[in-house]
Amino acid sequence: MRPLSISPLAATRAAIAVVLVAAVAAVAGAQLWPDVPFATVLLWSALGAIALFSVVTTATVAVLTFQKFILHHGRTDV
Repeated sequence: MRPLSISPLAATRAAIAVVLVAAVAAVAGAQLWPDVPFATVLLWSALGAIALFSVVTTATVAVLTFQKFILHHGRTDV
């Protein structure tokens, strides 16, 4: 099995998407909780975006690995 390679363009696009999602969440969070300092809202938004990104990435790798296993050992399309 060859090692996983990630293109720099795909990594850049994913990082930009994470930053944009965190920014939208920060703006929405600042409007929902005006008493909380904006730095705290930014921190929680960034942590949430990183958690979401890691969960989606892990799920994607798991599904693709399983599909490759099925195709390799079962000789059938999924």
